[in-house]
Amino acid sequence: MHTPALIGWYNVVGGSPISYPTKGVWPSTYLDFAKVDFEEAKTQRCFVNAVSNAKRALHYQVDALVTALGWTHLKARNDFPTKLNFLGSCGVLSPTIIKRINKLRNSVEHDYYMPNEDETLEYIEIVELYLGATHYTATYFPDWIDAELISDDEEYDPAMNLPDEIQIRLPEGAGKLTVCAKNEVIFDAGIDNARYFEWVAEIVKQNAS
Repeated sequence: MHTPALIGWYNVVGGSPISYPTKGVWPSTYLDFAKVDFEEAKTQRCFVNAVSNAKRALHYQVDALVTALGWTHLKARNDFPTKLNFLGSCGVLSPTIIKRINKLRNSVEHDYYMPNEDETLEYIEIVELYLGATHYTATYFPDWIDAELISDDEEYDPAMNLPDEIQIRLPEGAGKLTVCAKNEVIFDAGIDNARYFEWVAEIVKQNAS
C-alpha cells in the first residue's frame, strides 16, 4: 500500500490557475488599493482604509484557495481562522503571523481601533508576503498533472519499484483526489476522508517546491 510520501519521488510540475469570484479582480487589486491608501496621506482615515483593503486582498486569496481545494464540500465553521487551518491541512502556507494581524483587522472593524502608521505598514507587508508565498499554488493548481518519477536521484532505490509515471487528478472545487499509475489506482478519496488531506498536502508542497 502506497503512502503520501510516494509523491516526493515525482516531478510534480504544472497545473492551472484557480478561479476567483469576480472576473478580472485579483488579490493584488486590493493590495494595490491598500498601498495607494497608505501613501495618499498619513491620516487615520488612510490607515483604516489601507488595513481594510489589505484585509480584502488576504481574504480574497484565502477564499479562492479553500474553494479550489474543496472547502464547499466540507462541513465546517465558515470563519477565517478555520479556513486558514484548512489550508494548512492541505499543505498551503498558513503562518501564525497571519492570525496575529487578523486581530488588528478585527480591532479596526469591530472595536473602532485606529491603527498607527507602523501597524498599517506591517499589515500590508505581511499580506504581500502571504500573497507571494501562495502565488504558485494559485497559479499552478495541481488539478491535472502527469508526474514523472525522479529515478536519477542518488537516494532512489530501484527496489522500491515505483511507477515511472503517475497521474494526479484534483479537479478544482470538487473535493476529490485521484492518483493513478498505468495499471492501478494508487489513491482515490474525497474530502470526507482524513487521508485526502495527507495526500493533497504532499502534492501541494511538492508542486510548489
